[in-house]
Amino acid sequence: MRRRYRIELSVAATLAAQQEHLSRGGVMGDGITDIAAGDDCELTLVNPTGTQLVLAAQAVWAGPTGTAFAFRDVSTAALGVIARWAREAVPIEASPGRAEAKLIAPRDEPPDDEDDDEGEDDAAEDGGAADGSGRGGGVRRPVSRETLTLRERLRGLSQVEQQRMAREGEAAERIILERIYGKAVWEPLLRNPRLTQPEVTHIARMGALPKPLIEVVVGNLAWLQWAQVRRALLGNPRLGLDLVDRVLRATPKVELRLIAVQSIYPAPVRAAAKKLLLGG
Repeated sequence: MRRRYRIELSVAATLAAQQEHLSRGGVMGDGITDIAAGDDCELTLVNPTGTQLVLAAQAVWAGPTGTAFAFRDVSTAALGVIARWAREAVPIEASPGRAEAKLIAPRDEPPDDEDDDEGEDDAAEDGGAADGSGRGGGVRRPVSRETLTLRERLRGLSQVEQQRMAREGEAAERIILERIYGKAVWEPLLRNPRLTQPEVTHIARMGALPKPLIEVVVGNLAWLQWAQVRRALLGNPRLGLDLVDRVLRATPKVELRLIAVQSIYPAPVRAAAKKLLLGG
């Protein structure tokens, strides 16, 4: 009989600390020590509103203070359900009278587009506003008059002005610049010393990010301390094998164990993580 565990993420800070694991198909079970690596189990995750998410999982690492779990279903649809549960804190496929969501075969709606969600979340965290276009699956926020004015002002910038604003602008200006001009302002944005973690993560996951700019991100040791940035880099198909090792060496062992077994990462990344865990 499969073991069943309940992991309380009922405090917002606790849920936030687990977001990186959840986004890649895993979770840390602090205090769970009676299961061995490789054993299957059923996890019930509880978010701050009391909404439950029931997931089939496997223990991938067991230590003296807790266990790292990898979810059995890490398809795009499954991760979309998990993301909405964590972000919106509302019941999904809830049974009558119960705040419970069983992740078996999500089918009600397609997953949100990851890049668009990140953009909206980044804007919210950094003080910018969503652009009101309906992109992504997050909560649509009304566009303020101030934001519209700023967007209109930034639309007609010359290339020189774009570069200057990206290097020197405030968070709201940077977010709107990236939405309007995209890859044209990635390099100067990465040169802005006030760039925030969500902004770096957003750029780092871009599949069109040129290798020289990937090297800029990897070469910033402060950015590599952010788990979100490391995960974005490791999931970027343009991250060369010569840089994978540098990112993995900045990753705590508990995360390495998850990376080594989660199919959402490219095979070379998983292989490098396993090698590093073995002392290679």
